Amino acid sequence: MEDGDLTLMDELNRREAQSKFEYDKEEGLENAEIPDWVPDFRNATPEDLEKDPLRKTIDSEPLSLGKAASRAPMSMDNGWKSIPLEILPSEGFGYPPGFEIVIRASEVNEIKHYSTIDDEDRIDLDDKLNYILSKCMKIKWDGGYLSHLDLWYEDRFFVIMSIRDLTFTKGENRIMLPLEKNCTGDKCNLADQIELKANILSSFKMDQELVKRYDKESYSFKLVPKDGSPEMYLYIPTVGVTTECRKIIRNKKLKGKKYDESFAEVCTYVIPDWRELNEAVYDQYERTSNEWTKTQFFIADQVSKKINFATKAAIYTQCNSCGGEATAEIRFPGGYRSLFIISNIFDQLL
Repeated sequence: MEDGDLTLMDELNRREAQSKFEYDKEEGLENAEIPDWVPDFRNATPEDLEKDPLRKTIDSEPLSLGKAASRAPMSMDNGWKSIPLEILPSEGFGYPPGFEIVIRASEVNEIKHYSTIDDEDRIDLDDKLNYILSKCMKIKWDGGYLSHLDLWYEDRFFVIMSIRDLTFTKGENRIMLPLEKNCTGDKCNLADQIELKANILSSFKMDQELVKRYDKESYSFKLVPKDGSPEMYLYIPTVGVTTECRKIIRNKKLKGKKYDESFAEVCTYVIPDWRELNEAVYDQYERTSNEWTKTQFFIADQVSKKINFATKAAIYTQCNSCGGEATAEIRFPGGYRSLFIISNIFDQLL
């Protein structure tokens, strides 16, 4: 891989920010409300968090999973297109009842903002991708609208690619990936390249042993140890929790503060919601993790790695003639900037 190139695996699998730069301020979140289906610790005291920050803290009755309320689909809005949940990497798993996601093409103001992306700065990369989501995606459930930060983190790349596909419908910004072919026949005519688009991405499948432990009332994986250790709740990381945890860990590194590296590896699965998440709240969760039994630590460390439906780092296709497999590594020769910025503008001139 050439210097400066970023692979998809860098984007999807690394859990810590290495950057020394600051986040840009997220817009439009000041009045974001906490939906009923996520734990609310905004009014929790430090003592509440010390006691049990891994458990659901909602005082209200559990959300009913009964019949969904009737409402018009968001895709009826002009310019918005629905994404069927079954084509997401998560296949819609774990989202609340009536969950719906729509996207639109990015416009010039969004592209101008995105054009300032620094591919070498992981924090800025997160910021710019999240900005595109905030402007070009809407999500809703039976209880109303949600923030773009409530999207599962591992669904983000697919949604970004889908927005990109809507933005460049005339092939004006194609990303072509070289195919490594394993054809065995003489008459095989598989192309040497394949175009990167959302509909050819493939994802990992979550372990069914884990899927059956998903608790719909707490929106978490409820894990009960045999040895009598307290039960644990692990959550599917959202864009918001992942982004905020990276910011907190980055700031700790900048200030030379000590932090538990083993907890940093699993924090996005332990902390349920991004709302009001800050360093003080993070530290409360970290301190509580120091009281885990060995079994609880093993659960957090090992089970979190199985909460995985990330987009794979390569595209796989098959030769129609001989049945041989061909693969293409997902990479961006022009960096992530090339997702929404045309690399060769001369192709657009007469």
